[in-house]
Amino acid sequence: MKKIKLLALLAVCMVSLTGCAGDDDIYYTSIDHSERGEVKLQGAGGESITGYYALKGALMNMVYMGVCDDVLRIDSYSGDLDDDLRAIIQEITTAEPIGIYGVSSISAEQARVLTYRELSIQIQYKRRPEEMQAVTTVSSPYDLQNRMSDMFRDFAETKAFYMDEASHRPEDLDGYLYAAWMKCGGRAVGLSRASYELYPEEGENCVLEITASYSYEKKRLEEMAAFVSDSVAKICQGMEGRDVREKVRFVENYLSSHVKYDYNARRVVNETRGGQPKSAIYTAYGVFSDGVGAQSGLVLAASAMLDAMGIDHTVETGEVGGDIYSWLTVNIEGEDYIFDVTAARNGRDGYLIGKSVGEGLYAAW
Repeated sequence: MKKIKLLALLAVCMVSLTGCAGDDDIYYTSIDHSERGEVKLQGAGGESITGYYALKGALMNMVYMGVCDDVLRIDSYSGDLDDDLRAIIQEITTAEPIGIYGVSSISAEQARVLTYRELSIQIQYKRRPEEMQAVTTVSSPYDLQNRMSDMFRDFAETKAFYMDEASHRPEDLDGYLYAAWMKCGGRAVGLSRASYELYPEEGENCVLEITASYSYEKKRLEEMAAFVSDSVAKICQGMEGRDVREKVRFVENYLSSHVKYDYNARRVVNETRGGQPKSAIYTAYGVFSDGVGAQSGLVLAASAMLDAMGIDHTVETGEVGGDIYSWLTVNIEGEDYIFDVTAARNGRDGYLIGKSVGEGLYAAW
């Protein structure tokens, strides 16, 4: 990396190295001689840092762990430590996604001890240590959706994910959020709003922070999910030992004969791209408690019933005929089928469609 020329310092700033609070300036101070007493060297496992990449790695490790201050031993350093330190601080705070997400400032104080130098690092954060440590790396859009689904199933309010260019496309994130929620079955209840922020907003790699708000306290959400579980357990009694096709037929028959379809909800879903507050009609809870459901509610109810009967399946979300739509995929006798729970109510014949046949109509996100 091309090193930048160190500019003469206009002023020398000194700060205390206790705690994480302070101003947001990024600076570097150097003290050639000082008596520091005995300091445990924690940085880089206590090993000497001898070059640019080891120094950046030590600082990045502090950031990932949410560590506020540490002392690094610098010995036989190959390069200009002052230049490298300035460049590394600049990179972490303005170019590294985890730094943009959570770091307010980084400062350093240098001291010479006998034949080596000690570098005292202090990092001030915008996030709590546990938030920095909880940032999870995702490997693909599929992995991202599954992790967001886990978040919604747990009724969590905030999660952050590190993504590279292969694991996401920013223009698809709204769709990913809705598709993730649709995979939650009977636990997809009470979601009022889900939003996201990217750090940085543009770039190949980023930290994605998801924030969810719910219409009820977690205790009430757990009660609603338990109601769905108890309901499907009672409805599906006696289906043990039946084959997959019979169980799928049972789900379709039950929902078509016991649940009223809310046609008006589809307009709301289309207009909000699935971002509308998920009131009861959009959930399995509304289907089983009120006997009324939007298209998403019927799909979530079907998913909960298949779960109760031990049928492996996936829920896919995308578009059908220009409408935002969800459906299930089930393997029957070695062949994948699209199980369209609301096919008849939307003017289509047959609720089971060979996946290869339906690919022209069912366009998953």
